[in-house]
Amino acid sequence: MKNTMLLAVGALISMNTVAWAQYGYGGYPYGGYGYGGFGGAGTAFSANSMGMASVIRATGQYQKDHVQASIAWDDEVRKLQAERLEQRNAYLDMQHKKAIADGQANRERLDARKQAALARRNSDQFPDSLRPSEFDPETGKIAWPVLLQRNMFDETRNATEAQINQWISSKKSGQPFDIYGLSATVDSMRTVLKTLIQTVPTGEYLGSRNFLDRLDQTIQLSGSRPPVAGN
Repeated sequence: MKNTMLLAVGALISMNTVAWAQYGYGGYPYGGYGYGGFGGAGTAFSANSMGMASVIRATGQYQKDHVQASIAWDDEVRKLQAERLEQRNAYLDMQHKKAIADGQANRERLDARKQAALARRNSDQFPDSLRPSEFDPETGKIAWPVLLQRNMFDETRNATEAQINQWISSKKSGQPFDIYGLSATVDSMRTVLKTLIQTVPTGEYLGSRNFLDRLDQTIQLSGSRPPVAGN
């Protein structure tokens, strides 16, 4: 009887040991080796296989996410480049239109000044263009009145002479010339002259003013060509 009980106890212990080993409390599962234990797995091989499968799935997901992120980044770069190209083209188009508008405005302004000069000449408000003794259309040499030779006129007088020389050269080379700029320089000489209206003899002031008016008349009537000496 005693021997029978000992055999039963031993059998019971053996059954419990096998059960513990199957559910991760004695064998390879739960911290075994390789890719880790997966408690409940039947063998160490199946546990390792499950761990390897998880690593492979994780690696594949990472690669997929990386590819998708790269595609999204390339799309953003292409979109940004397209936007910048569109902005640049719009800017260049605006500058082109502005240049055309400015050129048209300058032509209209010059035409208006020329028509005004013609109207003044026809109505005898202004005298004729400069005489040969006052201006040489071949060399550009100008015989300035004494008053306009003062030091206070040096800057504007030298600028006018330089532009006159460029004007004559443009006729020989066939290049365009900014007549409006030359006329504006003559206007600046008038501005300086006005500061002397109360300090110089009236005849000297009027003679210098008349000279500048006829110089401007010559410029306006000549359009884009160098002036032609009058009689």
